[in-house]
Amino acid sequence: MSLAASFAIERDIIEKFPTEKLDYYRTTKRGKIYNKWRNLNSHFKCTMTEIKPKPIKGHKVQRYQEEIGEPEQDAETCISTLKYSHLSSDEFDSVWKACSNFRLQQIKTLETTTAVLDAWPFYRQPSGFRLV
Repeated sequence: MSLAASFAIERDIIEKFPTEKLDYYRTTKRGKIYNKWRNLNSHFKCTMTEIKPKPIKGHKVQRYQEEIGEPEQDAETCISTLKYSHLSSDEFDSVWKACSNFRLQQIKTLETTTAVLDAWPFYRQPSGFRLV
């Protein structure tokens, strides 16, 4: 916000509320609205720096990566079972877990989220959030 914008807001307030006095808003050098905005902005920045620590120079952040094992031998069978069989919830979960290494390797090679969702349409189902 600039000083001109705060002065425009003050004028708009005076127009909409004729009983208000411009002197009330212009008590300081820049005006109450501008000062209030600056104080809130600086307070927000201070709060955010307290919450989010600054990274240490030269310190590399280690990311958690789980090693993906070799894909299962019967992964294609599991996938066809998932697609074409009518499974109960428990059966679906056990077959889903049985092809997890194959699925994770395939997801790693795909470049976009759309490609992942096309390859594994089960994530789009209403219960897809459980599969992640």
